[in-house]
Amino acid sequence: MSALLVGEHRPWRPAPAFVIEHPREGLIVFDCGLSTSVAREGESALPVPMRWLFESRGREGRTLDAQMREAGLEPARARWVIISHLHDDHIGAAASFEGATFIGGLGTAGKVLGLSAPRWREVDFHDTRALPPFDASLDLFGDGSVVLLRGGGHAREDVMALLALPGGPVLLTGDAVVHREWLHSDDVERVAVDSQRAADVRNQVRALLVARPEVTLLPGHELQGAPGSRGDVTLHHPEWFKAEAWPLSH
Repeated sequence: MSALLVGEHRPWRPAPAFVIEHPREGLIVFDCGLSTSVAREGESALPVPMRWLFESRGREGRTLDAQMREAGLEPARARWVIISHLHDDHIGAAASFEGATFIGGLGTAGKVLGLSAPRWREVDFHDTRALPPFDASLDLFGDGSVVLLRGGGHAREDVMALLALPGGPVLLTGDAVVHREWLHSDDVERVAVDSQRAADVRNQVRALLVARPEVTLLPGHELQGAPGSRGDVTLHHPEWFKAEAWPLSH
């Protein structure tokens, strides 16, 4: 990350993406990581001001679509793609899922470049019910397996997903919770469209983890603490979950 964001201490942060194998709905993708162009060209492939804020350590062959194929999951089989928000480090491989229905917050339809004519469903949380401690939620398939939760602090369109997995619930936050250090601090988020809303969402996530300690949290840019011993969660290439696996020289 750039010193503009974090000062002289510049931590390495991964840009993970997630694939859910749903028993009825098939493959569901949550976020799409970085693009092949960023993997090839580094941060110069990002738009301004993103290229000033991040130092990319991407690699060709390690993008989401490439990793899915390696794992035997053909991207063309994905039926749903949930976009937590529209920042480039979360939509990079979106064009690999042309046949899927995309789901995002208000204002996201048609905003992902490289998609020719995607089916898009915008989630409007204004008429949905609360799911305490969260103030708005949407049961995507009506069976409790994937419940979307309203964010709105990091980006106005923030969407989180609470998954009901066999081994226990998992919360995918996107950048509503960038990493655990921020979750456990009282710092103001440095990249936020609404810092007060970001703090409110943080408090909601904190309350969930207190009330339901069985929930596994997977933040938008941290893989430390990801479950490695659950039969219902597979960590693809866990040896890549450290900065040394992504040297700056190409």
